[in-house]
Amino acid sequence: GVKQSDKKAIELYEMAAKGGQATAQYSLGFYYHNGSHGLTQSYTRAIELYTLAAEQGHASAQYSLGLMYGKGEGVDQSHSKAREWFTKAAAQGNEDAIRVLKSMDEAGL
Repeated sequence: GVKQSDKKAIELYEMAAKGGQATAQYSLGFYYHNGSHGLTQSYTRAIELYTLAAEQGHASAQYSLGLMYGKGEGVDQSHSKAREWFTKAAAQGNEDAIRVLKSMDEAGL
């Protein structure tokens, strides 16, 4: 019923994220991580937003932070921090995090 607008969508996500809404923080983090929806790619901003959501228990944000620490995207690479975030996500049933933890165990990381 409304005209599609990335700009307007981002404005609304920003408002919700500033209000502490974890899913909005995660979504914006994802958009910055990938440089989508008209946003310039920024690992720094993605880390900030993922962290806000992850600290509220958002499993997908926890998993995404684990990936960024594991790859060293926007942060110093740290397998221990990656494992910490993957473990939190896995504890909530995040299948991707469970799979990555198994791989890390097999690789001795």
